Order: sequence, then structure tokens, then C-alpha cells
Amino acid sequence: MSFLLECRAVSCGYHGKTVLLNVEVEVAQGNAVALLGPNGSGKSTLLRTITREIPVIEGTVMLGGQSVASLSAREIAQRVAVVPQAEVPQFAFTVRDMVTLGRMAKSGGLFDTPEDAEAATEAMRMADCLLLESRSIMELSGGEAQRVLIARALAQDAPLILLDEPTAHLDPLHQIEVVKLVKELARHGKGVLTAIHDLNLASELAETAVLLGESGVLVVGPIQEVLRSQALEDAYRVKFDRLETADGRVFVRPIATI
Repeated sequence: MSFLLECRAVSCGYHGKTVLLNVEVEVAQGNAVALLGPNGSGKSTLLRTITREIPVIEGTVMLGGQSVASLSAREIAQRVAVVPQAEVPQFAFTVRDMVTLGRMAKSGGLFDTPEDAEAATEAMRMADCLLLESRSIMELSGGEAQRVLIARALAQDAPLILLDEPTAHLDPLHQIEVVKLVKELARHGKGVLTAIHDLNLASELAETAVLLGESGVLVVGPIQEVLRSQALEDAYRVKFDRLETADGRVFVRPIATI
């Protein structure tokens, strides 16, 4: 099997501090993976390491079979698109201009092409922000801004998408839409790695989970098995009440600290 992302014995961190040790993560084409773990467990740090925003301390990160260390910034952007938790706008771009920026890794010229405009329109439609296209990004609510960041990543049309808490600022309707979108992307062959706190939403959008603990990966496997495991209590240091449906899906609710 060929992988869009391979983290092999990766240790990562910043400012002289190692946050994660010996991490093994794989994302294949058509695979949606949830990256789980408590605050401070290193989810965002790992995502930033994958894109070389933070250098790898030890181990190897591979994108499409090539070490990220050997790739240019443009080559990385052609392989992976990122939706950050939040982004402070520096310029009063319109929503359309912001989304079209995602085409920079694809476009070979200085000016947007008709193909770029079409891709931006489709990305805004998929992220439910097309009606906002003429608005300044400075005027958006947190939820609207998050949908624009998702649209920009979709316009980039990379085979791998990294999402860092993509539902954090969204209302329930748009949380459901993001879940549907992730599933649709996977069905169309994209690889998706999503750092997410909401365990029940995670079980909706991913087939596989990587659970991070204090210094590394505690367990990797089908997400329903991860939600059933004792490792969940070990990671979050709380007891969970579990509800299992007739079709084998597990929902969890924290009930007490350990």
C-alpha cells in the first residue's frame, strides 16, 4: 500500500522541548484518520511538523513517498493542504481572494486563471461560504472564517488534507457539514488527518484513530475500538460512560476525573 503520509519514529517539539517521541502515523489514499488526545498532547505540534513548519527532531516524515526534508515549500503545498485552528488576517482580502490564494501551489503564472476561479467557486460551495465571496475576511464571524479556511484548503486540491480542530468555531449544523465533507473527500480518494477534541464527532468523520498521551502514541486502530479502550481513560485522565448502538457505534461521555 502506498501512503500519502508516513511518520516513522518521529520525535517533534519546539524551543528545545520534545513534545512527542517515536510517533508512527500513516494516512493512505481514501483514508480519514482522527488525531485524538488532551490539550498539550502534541496534536498541533505534529501537524506543524508534517508540513515542516517545525523541524523534525528525530525520525522521518514522508509525503507521497518522499521525505519532507527534501521537498521545497511549493512541493509540500502541492502534496498537503492545511486548515489551521484559526488565522489572524493581515490584509482585508475578500473571501474569494482568500480562497483563491489556495491555488498558488497549482497555478504556474502571476495571475489567476479561469481554472483557478472555477476551483475557488467549487471550494466555497463545498464549504458553504459561496454567499460570502464578496465580504471582507475582516468582517467574518469565527465560524464563517473557519469555513473560508476550509474552502482555501479545498481549492489547493492537494491529495492530503490536515485539519486542526476544524469544528471548534462552528455551530451544530456546520459541524455536521464538515463531517459530511471529510467523508466525501475520503470517498473521492483524498487522505485526511484531523486533530479534534470532540470524540463523538471524531467517530463520525474517521475510520481510524491515533490516540496521543503524555509523550507519544498510546494506541492506533479503528476508531470504535479506540473509544472502547482503557487507553482513552489513560490519555484524558477521566472516566467515560459509553453507549453502544445496535450497529456497533460507540458514543462516550466523561463522567468523573481519575
